[in-house]
Amino acid sequence: MSTKLMSAEQAVNLMINLYPSLYYAPSLERVQMHVFDQIFNVIGNGIRDTAEFVQEFTITKDNQPYLDSVPQKYLSGEPLFHAYTESEIRFGDRESPVFESGIDGLFTSEELTQMPQVKITRLAREKQDFFVPYPNFKEEYSLVWRVDLNKFDESWFNAATFYYENAKKFFHSQHVHHYHGAFPIDKVQADNLIDSYEKNFKRYRTEGMTETEYHQAITKAYGLEYEGDTEDFVRRRWVVELARIELFIDTTLDKLNQELIQKNEGKDLYTIKPKM
Repeated sequence: MSTKLMSAEQAVNLMINLYPSLYYAPSLERVQMHVFDQIFNVIGNGIRDTAEFVQEFTITKDNQPYLDSVPQKYLSGEPLFHAYTESEIRFGDRESPVFESGIDGLFTSEELTQMPQVKITRLAREKQDFFVPYPNFKEEYSLVWRVDLNKFDESWFNAATFYYENAKKFFHSQHVHHYHGAFPIDKVQADNLIDSYEKNFKRYRTEGMTETEYHQAITKAYGLEYEGDTEDFVRRRWVVELARIELFIDTTLDKLNQELIQKNEGKDLYTIKPKM
């Protein structure tokens, strides 16, 4: 029996239907970014090569019901709740859910009024007003560089292009300081980051070292000159990392575009710019 692979759109539907608390968001675009970040950019997502990609996204009788659509509530930004059919008293008089009794999915307040079996609810964690990518953006972990997308339909090229183009926009946005490794604009967070660097630096100090030798040891360990000003060092390190990320994204987008051109070779195409 032949294997039929999901489109990228079907994969998004599958992921949010199965794991709404991870992927629900105020818009379809945000949901797509959460899902594609997990697929294309996350270390340890269980997909290391083309064979595992096929295994993950093959259509089966079990996943077929989840592929065509998702409840609008998962895309609306409306407050959603976990629901449990059992509860217990923990921490004094406070009632808590029995997690094994959780009902699959998330529910609106209105839906809960029609569910008499529900004994206790818990508000799903609110999403930020903006998307922050997983801190990776490396060739060795990117699905685009490890999976042969030419074997699959064009929707996967569209999805990867959509993801990386929007990730690039994030790194040029006002929210970039929320990315792991970026220098925070909040003073307390900035001070904590500087303190964590200085605590880590201490591993490079040995007995009898001069300050110059200590600074040289840190420079060698991090591959970036350190002269004693940790805030300046952390800021410069982020500038270097941001340039690396942007180069990686541009290179990946070029790869996707060239491979899509080859995939469509012979068709009457002048330029190819996939869109979601």
